[in-house]
Amino acid sequence: MKTMKTFGLLLLGVAVLAGCKQKEGSAEDEGNALTLEYFAFQEEEDGPWGLMATDGTVLVKPKFNGYMSCVVNDRFYVQEDDVYTIYTADERPKKIGTYKECGSFVSDLCPVQDMNDNIFYIDKDGKKVFDLTEIDGKTVTGAFNFFCGRAMVCLDGTTWGYIDENGDTAIPFKFADAWNFNDDVAIVYIDNPTYEEGDMGKWAVIDTDGNKLFTKRFSDVKPSEFRYADGLLEVTDANDNYMLIDKNGNVVQKMKEGCFTNYIHDGIFTVYNNQTEKTGLMDKEGEWIIRPKFQAMSFNGSLLVCAEEDEQYSLYNMDGEKIAKLPHGYVNLFEKEFKDSDSYLLVGSWEDGYQLVDSEGNVVDTDYAIHGYNTGYNWGFMVSTGDEEYYEEEYDEDYEEADSIM
Repeated sequence: MKTMKTFGLLLLGVAVLAGCKQKEGSAEDEGNALTLEYFAFQEEEDGPWGLMATDGTVLVKPKFNGYMSCVVNDRFYVQEDDVYTIYTADERPKKIGTYKECGSFVSDLCPVQDMNDNIFYIDKDGKKVFDLTEIDGKTVTGAFNFFCGRAMVCLDGTTWGYIDENGDTAIPFKFADAWNFNDDVAIVYIDNPTYEEGDMGKWAVIDTDGNKLFTKRFSDVKPSEFRYADGLLEVTDANDNYMLIDKNGNVVQKMKEGCFTNYIHDGIFTVYNNQTEKTGLMDKEGEWIIRPKFQAMSFNGSLLVCAEEDEQYSLYNMDGEKIAKLPHGYVNLFEKEFKDSDSYLLVGSWEDGYQLVDSEGNVVDTDYAIHGYNTGYNWGFMVSTGDEEYYEEEYDEDYEEADSIM
């Protein structure tokens, strides 16, 4: 079992979404080619939110109350009084619509639930494209964004499948659980795991046509992550040993006992050793780029940030050469989908505020202070089926895991 997620350590201070039925992600999580131009920021504690670019340029000064997402594909939302209002990302944002629930414009379509509990997808102007309240006489209880031309949908709170961008069923509703497509593949559960020894339930990896690329039993191997990155997926065997497999289910890389991978990008990934409590950087041929010697490590393909013994974060290049020490505090590396993500990062804490830092370690002057920030967004939502205990349990488990890594 993983005892630490190193990438999570570098993401402290990101605002957490209120509302237990939302699922929030990041562009890197899903691997889509997104347009992320601005993150949300607060100038003071409990103050209004505005929009800032990674270089410190402010598009919208702080004026929105309530939870605010980052900008995804030129749109953002504000959650206030348990409703979501979607806006255009302009100097004078235009209101698109207000909804009970919403996703984000990962593509040019976004799922929403209106005030009358109807679920449908809208375009970037707020126009309804197709309705999705029911499918084959069953109630839609979960609607998510499109990834690789497919959106996962839940029926009656129990059965999962995928639709295409016309709202038609692309992959039948027959799975016990499902995850978004990434790298043109998705992970689905044929059966829900019992987590008991000898569990004979199965999971599979499918392509965008619903073809199973391979099927595994939970008793043999199970996913420890739920998305492919650069064609690789981390899984664990019956003895909790970690390994990377390809899209055909073949083992590409086995981790040493007590080690697990984390963030993968361009065939490079971090490796954390539970015994030494150190992190290093490895390529998929198994060669060390940086041997495990740091407390934590994160990178976005260009910039590498490492936590050293004295809890000091430093900036490194991808060859492991130190560039500069960073100001004290936690560090957020902008995902590669953000404009100038390879040139700027955020350093600081919720108590003392944050500073933008450039790729040389220099603090960037900004017209506004940054007390709080958010780089997250929704990638879909679940709605109640009357079985609130199920959703509360799912929510509590998610946040217990989050607490353990932060």
